[in-house]
Amino acid sequence: MRLLDLIITCIHNLFRHRGRTILTIVGVVVGCCSVVLMISFGVAMKISMNEMLASMGDLSVVEVRPKGNKKLTDSDLKKISKIKHVDSVMSTYSPSDVEITVRTADGRYLNTWPGLKGIYADDLEKFELKIYKGELIKKTQKNGVVLGRYSVYDFTDTMRPEGYNTIDIWSMYNLDGTRSEPPDPYFDPMGTKLVLTISEGNSKTRKMEFDLDVEGIFEEDDSKGYFTSFGMVMDTKALYEMINQFKREYGITTDSRLNYESFRVRADDLSTVPEVDNSLKSNGYETSSMESYRKQIEDDANKRQLMFAGLGVISLFVAALGIMNTMIMAISERTREIGVMKALGCFVGDIRKMFLMEAGFIGLIGGLVGSIGSVLLSYIVNYVALYDTLKEMPWEEVKNVLLTGTQRISVVPWQLAIGAVIFSVFVGIASGYYPANRAATKISALEAIKSD
Repeated sequence: MRLLDLIITCIHNLFRHRGRTILTIVGVVVGCCSVVLMISFGVAMKISMNEMLASMGDLSVVEVRPKGNKKLTDSDLKKISKIKHVDSVMSTYSPSDVEITVRTADGRYLNTWPGLKGIYADDLEKFELKIYKGELIKKTQKNGVVLGRYSVYDFTDTMRPEGYNTIDIWSMYNLDGTRSEPPDPYFDPMGTKLVLTISEGNSKTRKMEFDLDVEGIFEEDDSKGYFTSFGMVMDTKALYEMINQFKREYGITTDSRLNYESFRVRADDLSTVPEVDNSLKSNGYETSSMESYRKQIEDDANKRQLMFAGLGVISLFVAALGIMNTMIMAISERTREIGVMKALGCFVGDIRKMFLMEAGFIGLIGGLVGSIGSVLLSYIVNYVALYDTLKEMPWEEVKNVLLTGTQRISVVPWQLAIGAVIFSVFVGIASGYYPANRAATKISALEAIKSD
């Protein structure tokens, strides 16, 4: 038989008993919807998990610190950069043997604890530190500095009495946990000249001052470093040279090597983070990363997703039994027809194909309707679950939340919808294989013709 003849015969046979066929398809639809929706809950959990981990820090970054009393030097920087799967390294230099303060040029506003750090200008771009205002520092800007988003609130007004000489940045946090705009600071850091003072302890005579050019203000991102909120950053070489210039001026002994506080090591891929982490530990460094948390949470999400999928597959298994039952009934009702086909010389393989195609069509129709229904149900579930949030939003924002929002509890990727259709067809064919094989090989042509 030609393929077109098989398809026409298949459709004709399915519509012989519309009620039975429709009920069988409904069973597949319910099973398909169960599988897709259950898996969609797991997909939504994974998206939420990744969003949560991303907010906690870059998942591909490993923090490196020295063990014991050891110090990180340029040789360590070169050594770590050569480790397999290391994409880039950002070093942090924090001067600890001198006193550093920052004030405005007129001397009125003073920051006695500026949290000044040195980071190579190139590394700021490599690690994608974002700017709220202005721009990042460049190698050529020897006195350039980038301020943390709220570091201007660390300045005190020297003309006001103690206890009344600061602006309360924390007042922007409301009792309900939300955050409003911060109060106006004493001055605009982008339009104010700053002066860096380096001194030895509390000495009032052994000190040196340097003018600073405020190039920009960081966008707050504590996952990249606390200095993006409260702190200041200069190019490492520029800061190191300032401190050495001060030490040379007053004959203070200095370490000829540049010692770093820590390194941020970025792996070339999320999957290589464990390997990079193990390599760093084997080389004698202390490490910390989000990998251990990510792995634990991901394993838990995978277990839940597997459990959800298992519950859905049970429904689809019941639907498979329904397909098998329908096909067995069809064969028993069409025994004489099968006998006539065999007597007329119809190939056994064509008879098998015909019944397998009927079972596959039931799976295909049920899978298509089930996948479309699953997507619609997913939107309904999300809308009901997020109703209190969505009811105040305009329709355009509601659509964005339902389509791309990370707070959704059900997410149906297109791969899952297509996979569900294919799986439903497979279940249909698998369920119809035994009845089809029985019709093709177990029924005698002569006996079939004699039957009523």
